[in-house]
Amino acid sequence: MTGPGLRRKLRFVGWVLLACLVAAAAWIVARRGGHWLAQVSAHSWRLSWQSLAVSAALLLYSLWLIPEGWVRICRALGSRERRGLLRAVWFASQLGRYVPGKIWLFAGRAGFLRSRGMGMARASAAPVAELLFTAAAAGVSSLAGLLIWGGGMADHLLYMLLAASGLAVVLPFLHPLQRLLIRLRGGPAESEAPLNLPASQSFLLLGLYSGLWIMRALALLLWLRGFGIEGVGFGACLAGVPLSWLAGYAAFFVPGGIGVREAALVGILSAGGDTGPLLVAVAGQRLLLSLGELALGLLSFGAFGRGPEEAEETPE
Repeated sequence: MTGPGLRRKLRFVGWVLLACLVAAAAWIVARRGGHWLAQVSAHSWRLSWQSLAVSAALLLYSLWLIPEGWVRICRALGSRERRGLLRAVWFASQLGRYVPGKIWLFAGRAGFLRSRGMGMARASAAPVAELLFTAAAAGVSSLAGLLIWGGGMADHLLYMLLAASGLAVVLPFLHPLQRLLIRLRGGPAESEAPLNLPASQSFLLLGLYSGLWIMRALALLLWLRGFGIEGVGFGACLAGVPLSWLAGYAAFFVPGGIGVREAALVGILSAGGDTGPLLVAVAGQRLLLSLGELALGLLSFGAFGRGPEEAEETPE
């Protein structure tokens, strides 16, 4: 089955899985909610507005910087579109991750590049490459945080972390690997790989995304301190933030990974401590991030009024 029929079936499966997750979450809340509320009531909520303000600024600034990786990937694929327009496409399509299946996020970015004359292979490679570099940096950052922290985590999360870290070894050699596959499939020797990204650019992208994960971890640490939660260190935040993002992406049927990411993050950070206050704090930061994504996504639609003739003549 292909086309609309397959899409309808996948959408139906996604909604069923989402309903099962909501039911499971409701059961957990009904079972443990009273205990969590008691922990929330007993917690000493000593608010530090300075820490909360700096945390919010770091979180939103990291969100503002994320599309720079997408811009560099598009340049490597041959796009000559304005940098501001490429950033606007990223922010606008980012809203598609709140649709079950997350396919609209990829379709929006690839569809834009296709509409500007890019071939199907390269246009489709752009969002996939962005996801791979983000995941690889998440794995490396989370592994570093785990070593700093010295704590533990569930086996399935550890396997996910190791798999993502392995991407960081492969990605710098993505371009020669693509060319090798083209030759093995009998393509012409001069055939260009879909993603023409040299190793130096690959390492730069891994460094960029790793730096953003570090920024997110620091933002979480300050956010928790702002709510008077002292038992969590930077290593635990650095281990938990990227890994919870990976867990949310793995649950592809959950819009934005909402609930999955928070549950994974709190599960890593709690380590036998009080879960209730952590849930409140983590949910509050997620709300702030979602509002930032919504605001930037809606504001970015204004950049689509200019035509392709205003594209840049040379890549950055």
